[in-house]
Amino acid sequence: MPTIRALRRSHGMTFSDLALRSGISARTLAEIEYGMRALDETSRVLLAAIFDLEPLLLAGSAPQARPAPRNPPQQLAALGIATVASALALSPMLQGQAEAGGAIIQQVMAALSTAQSAQPGQGADAFAALPSATPTAAPSATPTPTPVEIAPTIPPSATPAPTATPAFSLQADGPHGCPLIAPAGMSVVITQPFGVGTHVPAETMGAVDLAIDSDHNGYDNSDATFGSPVVTTLGGTAQVFPNSWPGGNFIIITNAESGYATAYGHLNTLEIADGQVVSAGQRLGTAGTTGYSTGPHLHYEVRSPAGVNIDPEPLVGCAR
Repeated sequence: MPTIRALRRSHGMTFSDLALRSGISARTLAEIEYGMRALDETSRVLLAAIFDLEPLLLAGSAPQARPAPRNPPQQLAALGIATVASALALSPMLQGQAEAGGAIIQQVMAALSTAQSAQPGQGADAFAALPSATPTAAPSATPTPTPVEIAPTIPPSATPAPTATPAFSLQADGPHGCPLIAPAGMSVVITQPFGVGTHVPAETMGAVDLAIDSDHNGYDNSDATFGSPVVTTLGGTAQVFPNSWPGGNFIIITNAESGYATAYGHLNTLEIADGQVVSAGQRLGTAGTTGYSTGPHLHYEVRSPAGVNIDPEPLVGCAR
């Protein structure tokens, strides 16, 4: 029985694509795919129609495999045999004790046979009476001293080491830096550019939408984006607007000295307070899909000292 996840990926669709076609929110679709929410009949009919299937043939999520039960007595027996055999074969301290070691292995094998036929919880008793071999320490040889060569002292270079470019900097054209932090091995993508779709008119609504691409196919992955850290690219004073419309959980950071401001919308969580002074790179919250949104992403604005929104794409330096 095909799952929604398998069908969505086979059709090259993101959570946002499927949400737009089905009318089911991207967050609900993600919860159904990962077994956090049951697939109700209404959603089953809508999704089956999109994938051209009979509703009864559509499964919400794949069943989770249960781990196989363990058998401690047999594992303990195998460990005992391996330990004795390795000690006899590799340790020079046990030379001349091969006959005693052979007897021990025979007793361990007998204990294994007893453990395999015993009831659960009783097999370990078969190993209680096994004798232990006490190795005789061999005399250690006096090590021969090895001559050490002393490397010549290298005078310090007159050329200073290069200075690393800061992750966030305020320059003449605006604040530079990436406001969405991608997990290791993942990347940031732009899902809606400046001055397009809901980002018009650009002078007041212009922004870029940022999300996480977890499989390097150039498209956003809602499950990777949701909950990713959001940081401010600009130091300044915060204005916090919880549950606003259309921006959802919305934050504006204003730098009074330069006149620049940045804005962050649709956050899932808010981690600073209204009026708080923050530094560039400080965490503001996590990416989400609050307000008017079809899926998890970060709405990011840069506002010039003249109060006009400018294109942040050349400034973020992390998105493609």
